[in-house]
Amino acid sequence: MALKAKMMLLIGQKSPTINQGKNINFFYSKKAFSLIEILIVVILISLIAALAIPNLVKGRTYIELKQTAKNMAHVMQYAQQRSVIDSKEYQMQIDSSANRYWLMVEDSSDDMMVVEKKFEKFAGKMGKVSAIPKSIKIEAEESIVYFYPNGLMEKVQIDFTDGKNKIVVSTKEQRGTVYVYEAEE
Repeated sequence: MALKAKMMLLIGQKSPTINQGKNINFFYSKKAFSLIEILIVVILISLIAALAIPNLVKGRTYIELKQTAKNMAHVMQYAQQRSVIDSKEYQMQIDSSANRYWLMVEDSSDDMMVVEKKFEKFAGKMGKVSAIPKSIKIEAEESIVYFYPNGLMEKVQIDFTDGKNKIVVSTKEQRGTVYVYEAEE
């Protein structure tokens, strides 16, 4: 019993000693990690990173693909609205080979009796040339999409692909509506 009482008194001391002078560590604690422990942790973290990084890259390219398609759909909706507001024809020109597109507006400064309409580049924030990232390929049925003052737009399907995924921007489904959806490749 006396030994037990002595042990309880010695809790918290670094090197408690008992009558015979023997060193007893009741709560042995390490103050550092060994080199092997550190190497094992580094190897485990490296393996986890090696497995996770390819998935992160795939996710990034998919998000970029989807955002590019949504941006084009937004420009198309804007052109449709401006066409109705301004009572002018608008067009979106798509250059598939250079991966870019931009808006054009009907030039109303000419004589009204002209058979062929002339278009000029739309001035404003939405009139800038929008570049599509090089990793994304664009395929359009037509290189020009028309937007009319009555709210209608030409029926067209534009495909965006990154090699593995395909996102479609389409006006074919419902009159006057731009859809963005994922398609099977």
